[in-house]
Amino acid sequence: MKNDRTIPWYEVDVLILEEMTQIQIKYIRGILEILGRYMLLNTEMLYELYLRNYGEKLRLQFLKKAVHDKLLVEYKYDFGQKSEREMYFYALKTNAGFHALERDNLPYIKIPYLSAYEEKSRIITANQYFIECGYVPDLKFPIPLSKTLKFFYALNSEKQKIVTYFPNLASQVAIERYFAKFEIKESLDNITFEKITTELIPFGLYTKATHPKDALD
Repeated sequence: MKNDRTIPWYEVDVLILEEMTQIQIKYIRGILEILGRYMLLNTEMLYELYLRNYGEKLRLQFLKKAVHDKLLVEYKYDFGQKSEREMYFYALKTNAGFHALERDNLPYIKIPYLSAYEEKSRIITANQYFIECGYVPDLKFPIPLSKTLKFFYALNSEKQKIVTYFPNLASQVAIERYFAKFEIKESLDNITFEKITTELIPFGLYTKATHPKDALD
């Protein structure tokens, strides 16, 4: 039985190349590029980054279009619970979103498959730190991220490598020990380590995805 929450990769090409208008492609491409770099963002972060990157405001209609067309996952905070809030988070859909970026040779990083609310909370918090500091995620860092997501890689405005980490979960010594497990050609001598000490942005224990069909209601 066909799953109505996703579309196969080969339908993505028809959707983008034949069914979307040109202005929809323009805005949705920008959304996909940003989420490909940041993995997971709340609505406010996504709007801020779109304005910074493209010099114009993101229109809600195009964000909802991307959710409806199953290119993005839209999470609602504690969906269906008494603690439910009007707070939304966005990430790329596994099939469609990543396929679209691959077709255009655009870089991306995936949220580890079994990440739950704690890991997602750290992603959101690290991204907020990046935005406040004017950093961007470093997708070309020579060592893969640990799936525990206790530290993250970034570049500052001068393209210097930054490793940000949560000091209650990791230390510079532990991260360097993790790095030592990998054989790389690139020198890591000039890395700056920075602690993220701000309060974690909650993701919600009962947060889950909305249904794509409801996005345009």
